[in-house]
Amino acid sequence: MKLRRVILLLVVIVLVVGLVIPLGEIALRLHLNGRVARSVVDGLQEKYPTARCSAIVSYQRSVIYLRISGISEPARKVEIETWVARFKAEHALAVEFWLRWMDMPNADDESTIVKL
Repeated sequence: MKLRRVILLLVVIVLVVGLVIPLGEIALRLHLNGRVARSVVDGLQEKYPTARCSAIVSYQRSVIYLRISGISEPARKVEIETWVARFKAEHALAVEFWLRWMDMPNADDESTIVKL
């Protein structure tokens, strides 16, 4: 009888540690980074109304993928990259921003991602 209880307790501990904790970390990461992503997209759209911005939050790591289109001038792109980097610094964010310019002919190429 005691052996069954010990085994049951071990199974419960393994389930809690193996499933609940990782799922809780994922949910927390998605929630917090989702709020940051919305703030960045709102800020970009306010400052650069011609830009079409969207953000996707990674559940595997602390990365926010930014997809931006509607900006053709290279100087404007640099300005937006600087704005995102400044936003990250001002808010002391540990999350990475991976920015992709969707108007580029090779936008699907991984080498075109700007990591901030």
